[in-house]
Amino acid sequence: MTDKISERLSRQVGVANLVELLSSRLSGTDLHSLNLKILKNRLDRANWSSADLLKAVPVTSACSLDARILNELEGLAYSLAPSFDAIEPSPLLPLGAVHHLTKLDQGNVLSTIRGYECSSDPTVALALEAAKRRMKQASRTSTTRLITNQRVVRFPVPDTAGYTAHFKLLALVTAHRNEGSLTRETETLFEQINFYLDYLNALKERGFAFSKLVLHFSDTRLLGHLTANAGITESVIKARVRVRDPEGAKTLLKEFGADWPEVIQDPEELEPWIAETPEYPQKHLLIQMQLLEDNVLAKLRQRHANLETGFNLHRLTGIHYYEGPCFHLKALAPDGTSLIMLGDGGYVNWTKRLLSDSRERLLTSALGTELALRLFQPEQL
Repeated sequence: MTDKISERLSRQVGVANLVELLSSRLSGTDLHSLNLKILKNRLDRANWSSADLLKAVPVTSACSLDARILNELEGLAYSLAPSFDAIEPSPLLPLGAVHHLTKLDQGNVLSTIRGYECSSDPTVALALEAAKRRMKQASRTSTTRLITNQRVVRFPVPDTAGYTAHFKLLALVTAHRNEGSLTRETETLFEQINFYLDYLNALKERGFAFSKLVLHFSDTRLLGHLTANAGITESVIKARVRVRDPEGAKTLLKEFGADWPEVIQDPEELEPWIAETPEYPQKHLLIQMQLLEDNVLAKLRQRHANLETGFNLHRLTGIHYYEGPCFHLKALAPDGTSLIMLGDGGYVNWTKRLLSDSRERLLTSALGTELALRLFQPEQL
């Protein structure tokens, strides 16, 4: 809610600082009770008809895809991930879970008046489950692997072809201990991304139009160094770059004269842009990028002939979300005109914070199974 709306409501009911009073003076229980009472009163006074319940609203309309096909694709995914525990998360999360862990705006999720929120990201539910499981472990030396395919709802409702108000996401999380030298990280990244590639290629064998897959790695620490050296602050990135605006990052980088390439194949290509600040962290990050190339990208290219890889140095959308290595998995559109992002993932600090354990590491990722079916499905389905 904007300040202007808050001020208007205060004037309308004749109570100064109405929103502030309701937010700070009432306990959570009292606020929930008040909201529920208001809702009941409004429903009692509303002159609704059956026609109102039958209005076509995106967030309440049924998915237009055949549920049998969705179920078949879900079963295929689970069969390709035997080392991951398959779970069915609750459709509800504790209120504020997404905002607390990801720092995303609470307006992006559907909050309820009973202190919960509807699931908008299955990786959050998987992360909470992983943290609960690891909290019970004495040493946490084992690895926790979870997978799900959950229907989620997000706001605002998208207007892009193939995107819907609610949809299914295939998601993985892997929680493990930090062993240093990126050893476990590269193993885990390879495992998760290789699963997605196996899955997409299995769909290709069933007629899906995946002619070329593109995997782009980034590293938020490296991007942080590059943007800081260009004079681009974190606050500017937060204010100017949006996931739904792919041109936002390019416009911002151009405005600040950031002339490093968008995508490189070899980490050594980045040398000219860090030569002026050759301190250890930057050199160390280049070494880590080379480890990602040698232990993840090169191995994936060997296994998947239709895969193109690179390092994306213009990705700013995840710079405040991920912590270190992150990736985008894209597919060439059936008409060959553009790349469509199907998967997204990277390391986050969620279990580290949830368990107050600095050695905890968590890799989260998700792929749009429903989006893939809408845009790449074979004609006979």
